[in-house]
Amino acid sequence: MLGAGAGTVFGVLALDDKSRFESHPTFSSADSANENAVLSDVCFGAAVALGMTSLVLLLRSDAPPQNAAAGSPEPAAATVPKRSPVSFAVSPVFTMHGGGAGVALRF
Repeated sequence: MLGAGAGTVFGVLALDDKSRFESHPTFSSADSANENAVLSDVCFGAAVALGMTSLVLLLRSDAPPQNAAAGSPEPAAATVPKRSPVSFAVSPVFTMHGGGAGVALRF
């Protein structure tokens, strides 16, 4: 959430610097616009990466629940959750002109 907010702020600053560059072109205003645009891209990328990490951690819970009465890590017979048929996979994608990530969510 914070990354998306920071990306939006830097994006607005980059658009403001771009309009300032178009009205009065200088190297300083071009550098400022490029710097803010890169910071915006980095913040949005971080927000996406952290969001994907959160989603993976949410969907992937392998630890058995604690049996509070006995204090042992063994789950009670009545509290054993059934496995859901949800699968989530992330894989890198490389092409001649770039790269990225592929995501598959099956349920």
